[in-house]
Amino acid sequence: MDGRLLALKLNKQFPGWDWIAEVAEKAGETRDKVEWHLQEDMDPPANIERAAQELLRSSLPEDVFQ
Repeated sequence: MDGRLLALKLNKQFPGWDWIAEVAEKAGETRDKVEWHLQEDMDPPANIERAAQELLRSSLPEDVFQ
């Protein structure tokens, strides 16, 4: 799945929440690197994709969004 599609899915699932920071932390990468890869029409590195997919599968508590 390319970076833009991942970003759209994450933004839809976690509106108003800084999910980029969570992906960066899970992937062990900088925010800048994650943002760059999620703006491209190419597959992100495996660690970033894995972190994003893990977040998409999660059900975070509602208080995270407040």
